[in-house]
Amino acid sequence: MSAHILIYTPRTSNRLIYTLQLITSAFPGTSTSATSDQEKYKNSSALKINYSHSPVDRHELRIPPEELLFQTSVQPASTSYLENMRRAIDTYPPEGDLLSFMFYMVSRYEEYNLPDERLDAHGRFPASQSQAAKWGILRRPVVDEWIDWIGRSLESLYPCLRLKRRQYQFLPTYDIDSAWRFLHKGFWRNGAGGANDLLQGEIARLKSRIKTLAGQAPDPDHTFELIADLSACYALSPIFFWLLSNVRRPYDTNIPVDRPAFRALVGDVAAKNLVGIHPSYRSNGDPAVLKKEIDRLKRLLPASPAGATLRSRQHFLKLRFPETYRRLVEAGVREDYSMGFADDLGFRAGTASPFLWYDLEREEKTSLLVFPFQVMDATLQKYLALSPEEAVRQTELIIASIKSAGGIFCSLWHNSSLSDQGEWKGWRQVYEKIIQLAVEKL
Repeated sequence: MSAHILIYTPRTSNRLIYTLQLITSAFPGTSTSATSDQEKYKNSSALKINYSHSPVDRHELRIPPEELLFQTSVQPASTSYLENMRRAIDTYPPEGDLLSFMFYMVSRYEEYNLPDERLDAHGRFPASQSQAAKWGILRRPVVDEWIDWIGRSLESLYPCLRLKRRQYQFLPTYDIDSAWRFLHKGFWRNGAGGANDLLQGEIARLKSRIKTLAGQAPDPDHTFELIADLSACYALSPIFFWLLSNVRRPYDTNIPVDRPAFRALVGDVAAKNLVGIHPSYRSNGDPAVLKKEIDRLKRLLPASPAGATLRSRQHFLKLRFPETYRRLVEAGVREDYSMGFADDLGFRAGTASPFLWYDLEREEKTSLLVFPFQVMDATLQKYLALSPEEAVRQTELIIASIKSAGGIFCSLWHNSSLSDQGEWKGWRQVYEKIIQLAVEKL
């Protein structure tokens, strides 16, 4: 049902208003406002949250504030603040300033002003450095849990009220680093690749390369027909992110954009699916390169609907605050799907629901809508070195927690990991099982 939540607070701030909007977004049809007028608050028929240290009304949920939501700078969180947040995580009902705890998680407060020694070899903030991992809650959507508790608490204060909840969704996404393993890469790249196969004793790969180039076998990584079949079978609406670098570097090895087969493939996929840009490794430090890659995708999609190129996911998940997201906003990107860790599963921002990015240094809510992802193929197979069976089991636990929270299970897979060859032998079945678990009814 439609409801209005009125917050009493002696002080207000952009951070507080933003956090209140996180809550109402979890309950469709619900609105919120804040007041420092106690009489207005007492006389209101709205649902009441008291964000102060003293009671004001008999029928209210009181949340005692700390200072985080009233600060206007990014300061290291104090030991006592983190201890209070940890206590809210470990206790039920949760205690303390849940509003600021939610803001701390969703804003990625801990990822600002990081020294280089806390970053990995690719300049990324690893899961192992996060408070969530240190507290053992990385695989819990704690922000969604806190919001749900607030909703239930309000319902208990107002017995005739039942707030509408968000519905669980499954969103499969694919990063296309290279659409083919061997085809359309040219004579010199295949020649060098074949020599490297031989030197490293990769005889099976060499044989696969020769057969593919000779037309005797399909390219192992060209799995788009399989993806289309899975999408049709399970009524899925995936998003494809395309790597479009025009300079070959160690981490940017996509098919040259001028290849007719590649251009046709992007157009064919975009005709039936949502697509976005997969900004190259190189582009993360160069806004001009990012703009060129976005323009390149636009040229590949002359008949695409407006806004089709306004989605992104960073290659190698290179994400640094606030620089990366500011560059995306300036380049016209409106949705980003990079919010997750490479080295572990779970909830980087503590939530399985999309949210507008808050720029902490500028103290403003931006137009960039962030869609967190929770599970990546390389995380399961490479970083965590899980067996196929254990990969399915751990992913099932993630899916169950998202279904309970009413969020979006967003998976990140690559076309190459569906090849069912080499290191990915048996992982096609893993993905199909994950899809089955994801689409099962609650």
